[in-house]
Amino acid sequence: MGDNSRADNIVKWALHTNRGTGRSAFDRRFTSGMRSSDKLWLQKNPGWRKYIGDEIKRGRELKQKERDRKQKERDRKQKEKTKGKSPGKTVKKKRCTKGTRRNKVSGVCVGAGTGVKPKKKPVKKTLKPCKAGQERNPKSNRCRKKR
Repeated sequence: MGDNSRADNIVKWALHTNRGTGRSAFDRRFTSGMRSSDKLWLQKNPGWRKYIGDEIKRGRELKQKERDRKQKERDRKQKEKTKGKSPGKTVKKKRCTKGTRRNKVSGVCVGAGTGVKPKKKPVKKTLKPCKAGQERNPKSNRCRKKR
C-alpha cells in the first residue's frame, strides 16, 4: 500500500468514525480505534500529519456544505407546502348563539333559517305485531321470547 493511499484511508476512517465531534485526528482518545498499523505508520511518517489534517478539515467542510444544502432544500419544500395557506396556528372563534350556526365560507354566525334544515326522523305511532312465540316488553316496546 502506497503512502498516499494509506493517508487517504486514514482520512476516510477519521471522517467516518469522528462524525461531528470536531476532535483532532491525532488526539490520543481519537486514535484509540485506529488500526495499530496505521498508528505506527503515522509515528514513522510525521510529514503526512499536515496532509491528513487538511484533508479531514476539507472533508468536514464538504459534509457541512452538504448538510446546509439539504436543510435549505427542506426549508424550500416546507415553504412551498405552506404557500397560500393560512399559518399553522388556528384561531378559536367564539361559539354562535343559540339558534344560529357558523357559515363555513365567511365564518360569520347566521340564522338557522338561512341554511338547509336537518331532516327529522318520523316517529312511528303504531307498532308491528310480534311474531308467534313472542311478546312485547312493556319497558322497551321490543319483542322478546315468551317466558
